[in-house]
Amino acid sequence: MPTQHFRLRTEVQVLTRRDFSLVDPTLLNPNNANPVEMGEWLMLDSSQYKLIRSDGSLPSWVSFVERGRSDVQAIGKLTVLFLGGYEAETLIYDDTSLVVGSPLKADAAISYGSFTKAGLKLHGGGGDSDHVVGYVMQVQSGGYLRFIQTAM
Repeated sequence: MPTQHFRLRTEVQVLTRRDFSLVDPTLLNPNNANPVEMGEWLMLDSSQYKLIRSDGSLPSWVSFVERGRSDVQAIGKLTVLFLGGYEAETLIYDDTSLVVGSPLKADAAISYGSFTKAGLKLHGGGGDSDHVVGYVMQVQSGGYLRFIQTAM
């Protein structure tokens, strides 16, 4: 059974989901060297209105599609949780200095296994101009990070 990188803890029916094309559609292919996983954070490329892995500098949304789905590859679009607040758990995060209530930002340089993914990390606050995407609800050592995402 594949690892579940992202688990939604609130109802999906109340959330607005949206499909976007990717700047690099080969990231939808499960045989890619570093394909997009469910639970990775993406943002819109400013010039093409297509998704790229998020570096936190712009509003970001979480991928809500399992890796390798043939329908996603066929249409070349990825579904993200676009609008609405939710609670979720993720394995794609940097656990350095995270405590309950810590603000989170998306970062494209999160080590996950032998890959570099776009996940969550501590928002630096103050002079950190990156967007806050949520807040820590629970940190489990070596396990899932539970967080709430605040509506945009």
